[in-house]
Amino acid sequence: NFSCIKSVKIHSILLADNRHWLCSLVYYKKKTPACPPTISDKWRITDDLKKMSEKENGYMDIRIEKTEKAIRNAFLELRAAKPLEKITVRELCSLACINKSTFYSHYEDIYALSQTLESETITAVLTNISRQQEAPFKDPDVFTRNLYIALVSNHSLINILFSGTEKSHLGDCLEAELKRLIKENFPEYQNDPEKDIMLSFCIQGCFHAYLNNQDKELDMLIRVSEVIVQKLAPLYIKE
Repeated sequence: NFSCIKSVKIHSILLADNRHWLCSLVYYKKKTPACPPTISDKWRITDDLKKMSEKENGYMDIRIEKTEKAIRNAFLELRAAKPLEKITVRELCSLACINKSTFYSHYEDIYALSQTLESETITAVLTNISRQQEAPFKDPDVFTRNLYIALVSNHSLINILFSGTEKSHLGDCLEAELKRLIKENFPEYQNDPEKDIMLSFCIQGCFHAYLNNQDKELDMLIRVSEVIVQKLAPLYIKE
């Protein structure tokens, strides 16, 4: 078994007849059995495997994030140029440089992708509305101003995602979500039909005024709208 040979030394021996003979002196080292790993070794191995797994997961996360970004950017580019129903998965995949199976691993179809982006945009609008104000019916002009500012902050996405026939869809979603949040924070509004109607009027009125007057100065739009809601305030604010 040559696996246990430690070293080999070659010597030249001069014989009487001046001929050289080679002699190999072989030194053997006894083969010792491998020691089992210690607890510290096991911890080190486990830690190394964990780091490798984290690194691999991090790499996968980056790949997924890049793919998701590519899908969304491609969709927004297409959506800015054509109606939702005219967009196909094939052309989106071509623009995003991915295959169809990759797209379907992220979204069920084009409509699911659109709905996801719409929901995120609505959430962003709601998040931008200040939560530090008093009840909206006690300070309706502040509520109106915050609603306009939230819409303007998401102007680009709103104009792309909710263009054409989708415009009214955004207004309905905003109304439903704002009412839900307001009634969660102010339970006394839940069973008040008059306040519910006034909320619809304020939200839908502000929203459509914003959509149909984007060529006007924002300050003017906010000022006029504040005057309107202040005039309406006595109808639903009871001192």
